Amino acid sequence: MTIKTIIFDFGGVLYTLPDERQAEEIKALFDLGETPALLHMLHNPDEFEMARKVFLGQAPEETIWTQLAQEHHLSADLIAKFKELAFSPRQLNQKLAEFLGELHETYQTAILSNAGDQTRRLMVDIYHLDQWVETIIISAEEGLMKPDPAIYQLAMDRLGAQPDTTLFLDDTPSNIEAANAFGMKAVQYFSSDQAIREIRRLLGKEG
Repeated sequence: MTIKTIIFDFGGVLYTLPDERQAEEIKALFDLGETPALLHMLHNPDEFEMARKVFLGQAPEETIWTQLAQEHHLSADLIAKFKELAFSPRQLNQKLAEFLGELHETYQTAILSNAGDQTRRLMVDIYHLDQWVETIIISAEEGLMKPDPAIYQLAMDRLGAQPDTTLFLDDTPSNIEAANAFGMKAVQYFSSDQAIREIRRLLGKEG
């Protein structure tokens, strides 16, 4: 069936996670001998029980920063500096965001993210992603998180969409598998060029 709705993930897709080069810069800035646990948390949030609670809206996002600061003896100034680096406008995947804007001209578009209670401000006030989507669905605001099929159904209900006419982009294999099982077409994100190429192919478009 013809694709009518396209849903993008945020973290690791529209939001570019700090890479190894940035990790080295942060290690030098913070005078840390090992890769900061903060970076590991950003790349592997499902490994952290506190992160899961934040994603489900069971704890405020600030709890993660407080806990990490205490466990790793990081000062408030260092945490503030890390947040400034990690959530700066430079972390927006500009190429993919512009592609989302292009898609928005023809398709119903949305963002579906496992994220905390402060993420909407980041998406809207800093990255202005609301201009390119009909809706932004954040797990902490719903009490549901991917790969639970209930959050995919919530997205369908909110958008008035059907799974078999929906295309979903995410970087996490378990979320992709769940989306496929739910009946959506799904593309796993590895790079901007690869994701754009695969989405264009599925939409029957080139260029």
